[in-house]
Amino acid sequence: MLRVFFSFCVCFLFVLSVMPFTTGCAKDARGLQHDADVGKIDLGTIDATVFLPKPPDSASLLFQYDKDCYEKGKVLRQNPEIARQAAEAADTHNLPEYFSEAFGATISKDTLPTLYKLIMRVRKTFGNSAKSLKTVYGRERPFMLYGDSTCFREGRTTPKTKGSYPSAHSTRGWGVALLLSEINPERAEAILKRGMDFGQYRVICGYHWQTDVDAGRLLAGALFARLHDNPEFQAELEKAKVEFAGLHNRPEGEKGKEGTHTKKHTKK
Repeated sequence: MLRVFFSFCVCFLFVLSVMPFTTGCAKDARGLQHDADVGKIDLGTIDATVFLPKPPDSASLLFQYDKDCYEKGKVLRQNPEIARQAAEAADTHNLPEYFSEAFGATISKDTLPTLYKLIMRVRKTFGNSAKSLKTVYGRERPFMLYGDSTCFREGRTTPKTKGSYPSAHSTRGWGVALLLSEINPERAEAILKRGMDFGQYRVICGYHWQTDVDAGRLLAGALFARLHDNPEFQAELEKAKVEFAGLHNRPEGEKGKEGTHTKKHTKK
């Protein structure tokens, strides 16, 4: 019983950590820039089933932890503003804009084209890796198990497939957070917090169990480490660092034209 209580407390504190939200950080999905033609990065052969734990058994204490987190998320998504923020963060094509405020500069095709493209390539690479594991585990999503509604906006397709584990959103979001914190280490804490929030949105919406999200972060860490063995990635990463340094070396007037982010986070 103590272990169950401990897991409940950890989950409660973890989900509460995402309650402060920033405003104006996500664009309506209809206005997103979709880069279907962006190429993924070659990671070679990596068998994540070797190091990634299996989803918890329904009779385990860890699954009780998942259910506790689901119930806390269900309460949070009753808040219209939290539900809106979570729903708008659901499209991973929006990752450059999602991280811009935490990164300290607007990330777009116009302002930081090299970094923008690298983010989208990491997004696709990490997403594909996570999706390949979904077919291995075939875990049912929490909203399907409970028959509940989610915080998705009306008109959006709800995933009905048994592909809950691991969370591809969490894998992508944490991977991009690791990338951006390496390019701009001075903003690492804010960037990583934003990356954590991205995964927690999935728990709040009822699309993933907490262990799905945790596994996604673990997978992202492993994939990001593997990326550094890829010469193509290393070259693009250095270009992105130079591009970002150049943005900060421009005169103040030109920085404004390029959309440098100066807005501070607003707590709700």
